[in-house]
Amino acid sequence: MVPMRVLMLLGGGLLAVFGSEAIELGGAGPLAVVAAAFVSCYFWQKQGWEIDDNPVATAFEIFWMIFEPILFGVTGAQIKIDELEGRTVYLGLSCLLAAILIRIAVTVLVGIGSKLNLKEKVFIALSWMAKATVQAALAPTALDKVNPNDPEQVHYAETVVTMCVLSILLTAPTGAIVITLSGPKLLTKTTTPASPPEGWKARRPSIRDISIINEDPDLEETANERKP
Repeated sequence: MVPMRVLMLLGGGLLAVFGSEAIELGGAGPLAVVAAAFVSCYFWQKQGWEIDDNPVATAFEIFWMIFEPILFGVTGAQIKIDELEGRTVYLGLSCLLAAILIRIAVTVLVGIGSKLNLKEKVFIALSWMAKATVQAALAPTALDKVNPNDPEQVHYAETVVTMCVLSILLTAPTGAIVITLSGPKLLTKTTTPASPPEGWKARRPSIRDISIINEDPDLEETANERKP
């Protein structure tokens, strides 16, 4: 049952994406993929599958681990370093920095009235800095949609791709570093785990959980105590 559901959801998604492009409705394909996944998850839950224990979701996570590097590689291959204009790079970085600062400030302001304290609001604002996946997915689309015989359109499309790549290079590593450094200082570790939302029993197992290294210090201490 699980392989069939994986194949049906995967095949339906591919058909929606390529079919929508064939009928010149490219934006409808990704929307159909999201809707199909949502509806499938809803009815699978009605049939007894838990939201946090969905083998189809785990299968697609494995697919994503394989195709994610390919996606970023294809996007990066669109950039020709020797043809980049200095003015475009400088203006792009300025726009990105301004947008990041505005986004951080707005995120903190939006959190006013919530149960989060100021440090938690700041951490959320900083953690949302990293942007990469959507930019990597949409960047090549600009070059696909323009007329290759029109130099002006090609120039604008290449500028969009450059901005997307600059966004990835600037925000992804910076966001990861900021999260790692600010997390222990801005967040407080609770003594009791928070209760999950209704219908969620626990966090869904992930392929990323597979590790040969024991990262739990309590378990490591227990294991060391048992050694002769």
